[in-house]
Amino acid sequence: MTESDEWATVETVVEDDMDSTFESRRGPSGIQQSIFEQTLSVLTSINPWLLLFIALGVYYLVQKFRSSQVTSSAEYSNLSADEILARQEAVELARRQMQEEYDKKAREHAIKQKEKEELLRQEKLKNLEKYGTKLGRSSKTLAAESSNDQLQQGVLKKKSDKSKLKPEYNPLMGDGSSGVCYRPTRRGGGAGGG
Repeated sequence: MTESDEWATVETVVEDDMDSTFESRRGPSGIQQSIFEQTLSVLTSINPWLLLFIALGVYYLVQKFRSSQVTSSAEYSNLSADEILARQEAVELARRQMQEEYDKKAREHAIKQKEKEELLRQEKLKNLEKYGTKLGRSSKTLAAESSNDQLQQGVLKKKSDKSKLKPEYNPLMGDGSSGVCYRPTRRGGGAGGG
């Protein structure tokens, strides 16, 4: 083997090695590994006491979740068919009682609404007697109509469009009678020209 053949073999081996490492990094396990490495480096840079408290919190939550699952499943497995039936009947009874209470409140509300409607009807009748042929209109609409009629007749004065301030009044210049008036400061800075 010549020297050029040896170099060619070395180059192909190196290229194959580089390709395989690149593919392994690019594959799903390589991505997961790099994410794991990044997470590990971040966690090691954080205060170790914080990591300890986080680990204890996770452990506590896992234990609590497991114990609640065990008790709930054990609770239902220990019940007999009669006890399950009794619970269902109790739930149904509670539902019926709540529905009856709701229906009772709905009836009371409907009665109150009818009473309010009756009061409004009586008020309209009083307005009818009071104002004559204006059928079923409330006093508010009648008052608005009467004010519109008065405007059309010219009884009410039209509001003046004049401003209450003098035309030469400028609040920045004072009221004119005093010798002191506002003068803005000079914008120029120091003693430079300009």
